[in-house]
Amino acid sequence: MPFQENIAVFFNTDDFATIAIYKNNRISGIFSEGYIEIKNIASCRPLFTCALTDVKEAILQDSLTINQTDYQIIAAKPDGTHSIITLVLEKMLCN
Repeated sequence: MPFQENIAVFFNTDDFATIAIYKNNRISGIFSEGYIEIKNIASCRPLFTCALTDVKEAILQDSLTINQTDYQIIAAKPDGTHSIITLVLEKMLCN
């Protein structure tokens, strides 16, 4: 049987994780502002790193609410393990 790591310990809200609302579901992950490079353009963006299974149906332009602020997913960066993903976010503007 292949080794399976319990990644839930990385996203414990008693430690560093934050709750986000995605498609009416509460998911936990690490919210940060970080350096990211997309198509050879570097910038600092809000990032949300979480379990891939929590957002496996995520597509660009989907929204995510963190700390009562709405963000739009502008890119997704899997970490290569097939279990963790970092969503690159952009704050949604009010109409």
